[in-house]
Amino acid sequence: MSGVAFDLLLQALPVAFIMFVVLNFGGLLTWVERKQSAIMQDRLGANRASIFGIRVLGLLHPLADAIKMLTKEDFMPARADRLLFKLAPFISVFFALGAFASIPFGDTLKIAGREIQLQAVTLNVGILYVLAMLSLGVYGLMMTGWASANNYALLGGWQVPYLASSGFSFPWGLEVPLPHLAVTALQVIAFLTKVVVLIWFLMLIRWTLPRFRYDQAMRLGWLGLFPLSILNIVITGFVLLMLGKASP
Repeated sequence: MSGVAFDLLLQALPVAFIMFVVLNFGGLLTWVERKQSAIMQDRLGANRASIFGIRVLGLLHPLADAIKMLTKEDFMPARADRLLFKLAPFISVFFALGAFASIPFGDTLKIAGREIQLQAVTLNVGILYVLAMLSLGVYGLMMTGWASANNYALLGGWQVPYLASSGFSFPWGLEVPLPHLAVTALQVIAFLTKVVVLIWFLMLIRWTLPRFRYDQAMRLGWLGLFPLSILNIVITGFVLLMLGKASP
């Protein structure tokens, strides 16, 4: 393999990691949420899907969900804009994956004298880039609602502590040196662990607090939060006006 081809292959590793981990995490988290909610509510959870009688703790459910999603009816409203309606999901997924491009899941990996940043895109404005990508992903949902010709649808990692590039460092000065590959692996494992813990915490809150029905959520938004937001704007403007008059 030539040097250029080898460099391209190494640069593709972070991209492949993001694509593989993020997309597969989505399917795996459906099983995690089912099992976690079942444990919290004293149920068995998802355990029906099987292959030749083998259920594997319900882990085949994400596979069954994927097959069902790929084979289900491709429904489209009669008056929908077909091009925009089909393009909208790609836009949402594109910006969601693009947001992960500047998130580092480790330090650097050294292979054959080359350094690989464990980050698909290295930017000095990474935070702004992530916020921009996440905000643009909303346009996919808006496009779907608008293209469906349905007004109701339209409305509708910090780094590991004390893990330096040379190994573990403690506040009192003790250092435990580790090989470069071991440090890189630990950083990747720590990144994924933090993601899993945060997702578990979000699911814990989601399945612990009372959940609104859809009509209750709409009533709360339109009859409660929306008037309060308007009142907040009026009061803020009034206070700024009074402060402007009081200042010399």
